[in-house]
Amino acid sequence: MKLLRYTVLLILALTINLFAGDGKISSKVYFEYDYQTEEGQPAENGFEIHRAYLTYQNKFSESVNFKITADVTRQKKDSTNTNLFFYLKNAYVSWKTQYGRFTVGSQSMNLFSVQEKTWGYRFLEKSAMDKNKFSSSADLGIGYANQFTKNLYFSYLITNGGGYKKAETDVYKRHSALFLFGPRKLNKKTGFNMGAVVSYEPYKENKVENKTIAGLFSGYANGKLRVGAEVNYRKDSSDNTKEYLTSVYGSYAFTKQYELFCRVDHFNTEKNENYLMTGFVYTPFKSLNIAPNYRRTWGKDSKQNYKLNFQYTF
Repeated sequence: MKLLRYTVLLILALTINLFAGDGKISSKVYFEYDYQTEEGQPAENGFEIHRAYLTYQNKFSESVNFKITADVTRQKKDSTNTNLFFYLKNAYVSWKTQYGRFTVGSQSMNLFSVQEKTWGYRFLEKSAMDKNKFSSSADLGIGYANQFTKNLYFSYLITNGGGYKKAETDVYKRHSALFLFGPRKLNKKTGFNMGAVVSYEPYKENKVENKTIAGLFSGYANGKLRVGAEVNYRKDSSDNTKEYLTSVYGSYAFTKQYELFCRVDHFNTEKNENYLMTGFVYTPFKSLNIAPNYRRTWGKDSKQNYKLNFQYTF
């Protein structure tokens, strides 16, 4: 009984110490109503919590900080288990030095982090590379980043390659790099950016093969108008498969509360998929976004979605 009491007191003391000081807790929830029609299939509709994040971050010192993010989502739609699952997406320590920033742990990938901010509506849809599974949004490994000048930024990561939801299964690692000229977050800043990303990951089947990803992107924002475009390429040496993915998107803010957006993706695969989404975002107050929107997918398969998306944060 005494051991249990001391254990509880120790956990309580550690918790108070951890969350004391300048620590910051934040949360983000994606909620939606979806009405879907698909050729030859009955219509479907339903409410869903698409994603929920809970983040805690704090500083050990002026140069060292850490971040922990819990990600709550469902398994894939074709999974037999449709429960909500808890994943540890971010769990890292970051150290800023005169030579750049070094990060160790589970951290965000650098292949589409800038494009996602130019797109600006993650609660509506993932960025093109993320949506089409070019890479996980986070992974375990070591990262280096440096803002060499006001407009010149570089990031390099060595990660497992399987993403933050899977354990490592081989000895090979993914190497990925981002080269950027201009602001990283055009959803919050004005200006122009352009950049390139590249990724290389070996793996072994009968022999050592590799997967290569490369992309070019650019964006512009002036406070009301925000536009972006990207061209991406993926190749698998095992069967010499080559895939091309392009995405063009833009938004216009009529007022601080109303924004109109549109996006078109083309994924050159066997299905030759095209994806259109358009709608508007209403922001009645800072912590809530409401977005009625229309989506259409066509190519080998065709379907339409009418959605009402919500994002609420604290």
